[in-house]
Amino acid sequence: MRRLLALWTKEWIALSRDLHGLAVLFLMPAAFIAIMSLALSDTFGDRVRVDFAVLGPDAAKIAGELEGDGFRAAPAPANAAAARDLVRQGKLSLVLLAGPRPVVLADPALPQPQVLAFRMRALAVRLLLAAFSFCALELGCPLWPPARKTKSRGQKWPRRPCRATSHALTY
Repeated sequence: MRRLLALWTKEWIALSRDLHGLAVLFLMPAAFIAIMSLALSDTFGDRVRVDFAVLGPDAAKIAGELEGDGFRAAPAPANAAAARDLVRQGKLSLVLLAGPRPVVLADPALPQPQVLAFRMRALAVRLLLAAFSFCALELGCPLWPPARKTKSRGQKWPRRPCRATSHALTY
């Protein structure tokens, strides 16, 4: 017990002479807590939901894939001109004009990181759908059920042979 008390006394004397050590010991954790609390202040709060619409081929499928993580699908306007008007009026925050060269129409009041996140999501969905289409056309094995077929509870999806593998693929 005497050795522990002597060690404690020695360390407190050494620390009281070392101002940099005191700063590292007390000020750095306090600064870390302050910075991290400011950085994460709105992470766990209520998220702002951004309404978006998709125009073009497979709009419903693309909108379904894009929805989530703060983005909510809204009914699509009739055409691109109506979409531009809705974005200008602030009724829609984002509109994706799907096609060979997709274009994102964004509300100028929307933060740029959110617009960038939507564009990245749209690119990922487009690549994903292109990969699925390639697999379906080239290999003859669709990787998800077609939209026109529905499955009621208890039924299984029909099995279809796949040219890429020797087994039948259940989808």
